[in-house]
Amino acid sequence: MTVAGTAERYRKVKDFGGWKEIENYIIAPNMGNAGKRAVREKSTKEAVQRVNMKHAVERCEDKIRANFVPGDKYVTFTFQPTATPDSKAAAVRAWNAFVKRLRRRCDKIGVELKYCKTIEQGERHGRWHIHAIINDAVPYELLRDCWSKCGSLFVESLWGDGNGYANVHNLAEYFVGANKKGKRISEKTKSEKTYSFSANCIDPKVTYEIMSAKWLKTPRVPKGWELIRNSLEEYEDVYGLRHQRYMIVKIAEPVCSSRLTLSDVRIAWAQEQTGQISRADIAAGYGVSVQTLTQAYRRYQIVRKE
Repeated sequence: MTVAGTAERYRKVKDFGGWKEIENYIIAPNMGNAGKRAVREKSTKEAVQRVNMKHAVERCEDKIRANFVPGDKYVTFTFQPTATPDSKAAAVRAWNAFVKRLRRRCDKIGVELKYCKTIEQGERHGRWHIHAIINDAVPYELLRDCWSKCGSLFVESLWGDGNGYANVHNLAEYFVGANKKGKRISEKTKSEKTYSFSANCIDPKVTYEIMSAKWLKTPRVPKGWELIRNSLEEYEDVYGLRHQRYMIVKIAEPVCSSRLTLSDVRIAWAQEQTGQISRADIAAGYGVSVQTLTQAYRRYQIVRKE
C-alpha cells in the first residue's frame, strides 16, 4: 500500500523478442502536499489532438517493430491509368483482391504473409496508391505477378539502426498521418483508420512491475543482454516526476557466414535493390541459404553503422 506523501517506482517493459524498451518511472497517487504540482493549463483541441497523435504513432511503431525486422520489404503499389480507382473504397477493394491472390500463392509455397499498409491519395495529381511493409519471406516475383493486374510496384528494404531493430519511427508517423497537416489529419479526426495490419500481426508484450529500489544512472542489464547507450534518456513529466527510458538488445553470436565477405554482402544487397533478382537466387549464387544471406544483411548493417 502506498503511504501518503511517498512515491512508488514502476518499470514498464516492452518485449520485442531480440530487444526490449524499458521505462522506469515514479507515480505518487497520494502525494498530497509532499510535492509541488505544476499548474495545469486548460487543454485546447489542438493540444488534445497532438497527444492523441503521439500515442497513435507509438502504437503503430511498436506493432511494426514487433512484426518486422531490417531487410523486410517496404513496397509502393501504384495503379496503371486504366485501373486507377476513383475512391478510397475502390482502392481498398483492389488491395483486398490482391492480398487474396497473394495469400493463395504464398500458401502453395508454405510462406506466411504479414503486412502493414496505408492507402492514400497523391496531393499533386490525386492518384490513389498504397504503401505497405511486407515480410521478406514473400518473394518479389509473387508480389509483382499478383499486382500486375492493377499496375506496378517499387520495392525497398527496411533499414536497421545498427542495433537489431527497424528504424521505423518516421514511417509510423507517415502511416498514422502525424506528418500530414491536411487530409490525413482530418481522416484521423473522423476516426477513419489511415493504416491497418494483417490479422496475424501481433502486439508487443508489455509488462509492469514495482521496483524495490531506486534506479541507477547507468542501468544494470540481464546477462546475455547489452545496453544501447544512445537510447538512454531521463526526463521529468509535468508533475516534476522523473522518468528513465532505455533499450537493451540480446547479444547474439556473429551471424555472417565465413563464406560471405563484407564485399560479397555489399554486392548482393545492391543486386537485390534492383528488384530484378530474388534473394533466393542471390543466395544460391553464393552457395548459402536464404537465412544465412538475410543474417549477413543484418550483420552488415551493424558493421556499416559503426
